[in-house]
Amino acid sequence: MPQPVQPGLVGRLIFLTPDGAVLGEAQMLTPMSWERQPFKFTSLKDDDRDRLNKTIQSRLAKTRRENEQRGREREQMEKFRAW
Repeated sequence: MPQPVQPGLVGRLIFLTPDGAVLGEAQMLTPMSWERQPFKFTSLKDDDRDRLNKTIQSRLAKTRRENEQRGREREQMEKFRAW
């Protein structure tokens, strides 16, 4: 959207995930900035909810793995740091 939408407005929302499109009704919330506005789903079919959940879980797992890898790298750097 070129600008934030009025908070409280309800409309249909669709976006693509790696597992397919998610379509549902959503209520717009107060904008965080000119470019970012949160929303909450007010209606979501089971298959769309499953796709969304799968995408979220996949992203969380990827982030967890990346954080663990960074932690291991920091530990290695600390071992070799000149004191």
